[in-house]
Amino acid sequence: MTKRRLAYGKIAATATLITTGIVLIATIGVTPPDTRTGAAKPVPGAATPAPAAPAPHDRPHASDAAQLAAWSQRLAARTGIPARAVSAYGRTEMWLRSEAPECQLSWATVAGVADAAATRPRGRAVGPLRIMPRRWARWRIRAMRDGEVPDPRDIDDAALTAGRILCGTGADLSAPDGWWRAVRAYPGTPNGAGFAQNVFTSAERYAELSR
Repeated sequence: MTKRRLAYGKIAATATLITTGIVLIATIGVTPPDTRTGAAKPVPGAATPAPAAPAPHDRPHASDAAQLAAWSQRLAARTGIPARAVSAYGRTEMWLRSEAPECQLSWATVAGVADAAATRPRGRAVGPLRIMPRRWARWRIRAMRDGEVPDPRDIDDAALTAGRILCGTGADLSAPDGWWRAVRAYPGTPNGAGFAQNVFTSAERYAELSR
């Protein structure tokens, strides 16, 4: 009887060790839950999102395709945004540096706008950046500069047009007041503050991941 109890004890102990090992294996390397969940939303006008890794320098008389492609691949791996979209956001930052240097637009803000726009009801807004038709008609631009008609469903055209809308407010997006004023006005809806808070959260996260 004693030997049988000892045998059962060894089996139980072994089972406990195995169970513990399985738990450890299952939990090691698992990404912890997002600690931002349930966190207080950013206060409108209090700050701007953290600076993101800048897009490549725009060279007016040379192709930036190779530099932008390499940068996009690198940032895509860090942020989880598809490289195609990162390229569109990065090109927007690059071109707005010369078109509206006082704007100080970051690609991360454009990415944040895309995130926030994706959660909005489609309504009459079109494309991945949910641009209202009247604003599209005013600010639209062909990102590839190939003479084709700008397409609101094309991520490159949509991102660059969104950047022009943000910078068209005349605001300095490197300053809290300017950033919030421009982003709040973007959707053209009464809930601009809530939209801007969502943009801020995404832009801040992408900025952190980009560095």
